[in-house]
Amino acid sequence: MADSSVSITPGTGVNIDTRTVGSGDHREVVVLGDGTNNFVAEVGPSGGLAVRGATIPTGSGVTIATGATGPTGALQANEAGNLTIYVKNATASAFTGAVVIRFEQSDNGSDWAPLMVQRMDTGLVAAVHTFQPMAISTSVVLNVALPGVNFVRAVSVTGPTANSVAIAYVAGGMPFNPIVGMQSVTRSLCTFYTAAAVQCTATETLLSLTSLRGGATVAATTTPAVVSTGKTLRITALNCTYISTTTGGYGVARLRVNTAGAVALASPVHRAVAFGAVASTTTGNSAGQVQSQPPDGIDIPAGAGIGVTLQGYSALAATAVGYGFVEVIGYEF
Repeated sequence: MADSSVSITPGTGVNIDTRTVGSGDHREVVVLGDGTNNFVAEVGPSGGLAVRGATIPTGSGVTIATGATGPTGALQANEAGNLTIYVKNATASAFTGAVVIRFEQSDNGSDWAPLMVQRMDTGLVAAVHTFQPMAISTSVVLNVALPGVNFVRAVSVTGPTANSVAIAYVAGGMPFNPIVGMQSVTRSLCTFYTAAAVQCTATETLLSLTSLRGGATVAATTTPAVVSTGKTLRITALNCTYISTTTGGYGVARLRVNTAGAVALASPVHRAVAFGAVASTTTGNSAGQVQSQPPDGIDIPAGAGIGVTLQGYSALAATAVGYGFVEVIGYEF
């Protein structure tokens, strides 16, 4: 509409609701409503839109009379995202006796199942609650979410021994609630290891690794893993053990990854670990171990292949030296 006042001349045609504001201008009244009847969205006393489920009609509450047992009247609550239930004295006289009430839910008003409600004064979540006598003008409050619930009712298991109990329902929330589920990540252990010691030679070589994946052993191969479809392989540790010979030196293990398929000798290096003997000997009986643990692990995407190469060094020159064991530890998720 144009940014100006619009003159309206009252007549006998279709009416437009307006409201006079403080400046004397008329504002057109627009409502959110059901086109088939007179239901409209509520506005709160401070002018805010009341976003909540349908108001529970007056008189929808129920009463449990002295000694009465069995179900009370069903409440249709399919337009309420949650429900607050008030349990209190029905008259000016306090009820007596321990009153036991079971709350139930239904999809059709005929077939009923327990409804877990939370009592606010104790925090107890249960379908069955016991209510002790309470003072006049006090009540016990219970809350419950209602995703997919069409009908609610209270069943008197044990009625009051004197006077009566009132149950009042107040709807809240939208006619839908998001359901948030939490599920732990399913991990499948993966380990890759040399079944026997392998000599560290001057030439970098892909190791033949035996693997254990999902509890099943996979025969040794130089291309031990391609990450499963829809999974990620997280490598959490690389363990390397060196056994010296009479030739001193150290080995270098390199974790290589090919994101396009099976690993190759020239695939990019994602981790390198140098490891050697604790002390040099002439008899070749010294050994040492190194463990590399990436702080957040190394994530390898689905379809990528991994492998480990081994190479020997003496000082800074590549040469044949001692023997190495290599183990890669991780899991798919």
